[in-house]
Amino acid sequence: MEEETKAETKEVSLNPIERQEAVLKGMTEQVDKYEKLVKANQEAAATVMLSGSAGGHVEAPQVSEEDTKKNAAKDFFKGTPLEEAIEKHG
Repeated sequence: MEEETKAETKEVSLNPIERQEAVLKGMTEQVDKYEKLVKANQEAAATVMLSGSAGGHVEAPQVSEEDTKKNAAKDFFKGTPLEEAIEKHG
């Protein structure tokens, strides 16, 4: 029994180089995620700056409930004849 346990342990354990590669891969994935977050944050900041608000206060555009429903319906029926009908007839 002890030999089986040791054999299983050897298969699971990583040698130092494999362990280092696994750590580097994990770090690389974390850096990639961080870079995506930074880019998204920068794009959001640029959007706010381009909004023309000198005071830093940006109000969301007011969209009526009817327009919201129309847009949702157009998205749902995207690529079908119903999408065009919704655009034409509202």
